[in-house]
Amino acid sequence: MNKYVSKTIFLENIKNIGITLRINKPSLIEYFLLIKQFFQIYNVNLFLEEKSALMIQNVDNFDKSHLFDVEIMDIANMCDKSDILVCCGGDGTLLNLVRNSYLYQKPILGIKGGSLSFLLNVKVEDLDIYLKHIFLNNFKVSEHMMIKLQYKQDTKLKNIHIFNDIVLKNVDVFGMVDINLFINDEMINSYRGDGLIISTPTGSTAYNLSAQGPIVHPLNKAIIVTPINPQGLTQNPIVLPYDFKISVQSPNGDIVVIVDGHSSICMQKGEKFDVFISEYSVDMIHAKNNEYMKSLKEKLFWGA
Repeated sequence: MNKYVSKTIFLENIKNIGITLRINKPSLIEYFLLIKQFFQIYNVNLFLEEKSALMIQNVDNFDKSHLFDVEIMDIANMCDKSDILVCCGGDGTLLNLVRNSYLYQKPILGIKGGSLSFLLNVKVEDLDIYLKHIFLNNFKVSEHMMIKLQYKQDTKLKNIHIFNDIVLKNVDVFGMVDINLFINDEMINSYRGDGLIISTPTGSTAYNLSAQGPIVHPLNKAIIVTPINPQGLTQNPIVLPYDFKISVQSPNGDIVVIVDGHSSICMQKGEKFDVFISEYSVDMIHAKNNEYMKSLKEKLFWGA
């Protein structure tokens, strides 16, 4: 069952902290310096992801002495050696970190450095207070499920683990697409429209939301299937149990399959891709007073 998990020994285990920044936003240096100043009080080792470090070093008038006591390393090495990971940027920055860190199962603290983020909630003005919550054990860790895309490539079975969503669209961006949907190997529907989204509860506030799909609280375990601009009034989104097997097939032509808005795969005519719950999950760190519904209300201007 998904739930907030209190980890009372968490503080004792914090020896190494890895930091990654949105690499095209030099203003995040302010965040880095605040984080560095705070954690050094507690004598922890700081690791900085190499692309983030390069961005900082290229900023005019940056005092490079700020990096003397920070170890710079590639993202995989940082994820392996860190006890917790700190992500500063937007949802794209977090998705990139998750892609590189899920194998290591390290908790992530997300700090908002963009205009709108459903995944990162900590504002820079609250950063000092938020970090203190961690060292006072006044925090919680929420487990976010991932899904797994499985398909064959040159007779080999491939698996991709996904935090947000899978989007299926026509190879021609202006063309419509036909997609057959199977649930537990039984064909349920054939969609015709601009595409299909398969998302996690965490990803339900991403593309799924703009396609009029349902918002599902991220502590739930479920898989959401949402058609994009379908032809037909009965082609509605479906929320399915997390342990169902979902399969998609293109009956008429090639389809591009986009995972977490990053990489894409070509599904050829007649080919079938399967989606399951992943054996991996992502732990996100929150202050105990963090309220998801309150945050959602503010971002969507409910009750305004």
